[in-house]
Amino acid sequence: MKKLNVCGVEDGENMENIGAYDAAHGIKFDGYLLVTRADGSKCERCWRYYLDVNQYMWANVCKRCNDVLEVLFEQDPTRIRSL
Repeated sequence: MKKLNVCGVEDGENMENIGAYDAAHGIKFDGYLLVTRADGSKCERCWRYYLDVNQYMWANVCKRCNDVLEVLFEQDPTRIRSL
């Protein structure tokens, strides 16, 4: 079984520092999984991060969710409340 170190890296920190810390403390991993902050903004409907959130008819949603809301609104305008 492989041992992975899951690393949350802040801005300005680099992977070499993390590897050096592990080596200095006798910790051996087969690899590293780097976790960073997502680019863009979170869609309030699907909670995914996109660069194009808030550029459509419905506020604070991505294109995919905006398209769904437009179809639902066309079918029954009373069904959709303002987000």
